Amino acid sequence: MIAEKTKNVFFIRETTYNIDNIKESILKLIDLADISLPHNSYVLIKPNVLGAYTPDKNVTTNPNVVAAVAELLIDNGNRVVIGDSSGMPVKDGTKKALFDSGLKKLEEKYPGIKVIPFEEVPAVSLRVENPYVLDEVKVTGLITEVDYIINLPKLKAHQLTRYTGAVKNFYGCIPGGLKQQYHAMASKPLDFSNLLLDLYSVIRDKVLFSLMDAIVSLEGHGPGPTGTPANTGFLALSSDAVALDIACCRATGMDPETIMVNKLGVARNLGSNSFDLPDFTVPVMQYPVSSRLGWLGISVSRLVRTKPYVKANVCKSCSYCARVCPVSCITMKDGLPYWDYKKCIYCYCCHENCPHKAIDLKEPLVLKLYKIFSGR
Repeated sequence: MIAEKTKNVFFIRETTYNIDNIKESILKLIDLADISLPHNSYVLIKPNVLGAYTPDKNVTTNPNVVAAVAELLIDNGNRVVIGDSSGMPVKDGTKKALFDSGLKKLEEKYPGIKVIPFEEVPAVSLRVENPYVLDEVKVTGLITEVDYIINLPKLKAHQLTRYTGAVKNFYGCIPGGLKQQYHAMASKPLDFSNLLLDLYSVIRDKVLFSLMDAIVSLEGHGPGPTGTPANTGFLALSSDAVALDIACCRATGMDPETIMVNKLGVARNLGSNSFDLPDFTVPVMQYPVSSRLGWLGISVSRLVRTKPYVKANVCKSCSYCARVCPVSCITMKDGLPYWDYKKCIYCYCCHENCPHKAIDLKEPLVLKLYKIFSGR
């Protein structure tokens, strides 16, 4: 394995989820980044656990990546807690997600480690300096209890933000239904991106580093189970979450300037765009085009956005989509969801959280023509 040094972001080729290989790669990356693992501290590992998906679906951070980080921390005498808040709109949804993702089993493998749904820890309000959307943000109380946070995002395409990675992964620090409330408050991509950065700004001082699980990424109709696995074959690390996202976008063929959270993160001095790409080849990923349309512009965005719809023969009438909708634009009729598109804010929470792949996205004619003539 050959690690490639960059200015702020560090890449290494990794093609399997072998724990020993991943540990070796992480040690090389943190050495390049000049980061020292803590000793005898309380550390939160924050993976991406969108929902109750097994590791083979490649929707969540692979448990072997989490295990590799956990082993390195345990070896240094640290107290380790692993946690997240999923998008599942049901009681004990995150608990099930942590089990199905393989993370809960780490408690058995590593005595002393705790795997905790963030909903089980009282939320605390943190004041945002120089706020754009939120004067204060509510997060799991673990944020204030731990000494360090290690962020373990999964590289995925996303229908609203086009790309989801290190900065977006911190959205899981907001427990339970508060995430839906914040989506409703920041319904436009620009506002939502600034909300994510408001959140990042209050916790970034505790973030030791972010490590991107891009061994197998998710392209196409991500970030949920309708996405397509992509063998991107690398890990990337940085103490700067914004720089990590920018570098991973560029490495996988995405212009990082088209991702609002990247551009705004640099403009708000929350991260850097100073990085080099790895020398090894990374496959170009397929990302959505619906939230950035060049000459079509935001002014006609409702005409070009993909619309969610139900595949009736696949739907199990679980009503997850209706319960997770931030603006209650979905109603269940005769066991099937129906959308009020005038109320819909196109956050695609229904699409990414459907556990049965029963919600698909329909491209309007204007968008299809744009893709044809733009070559996207």
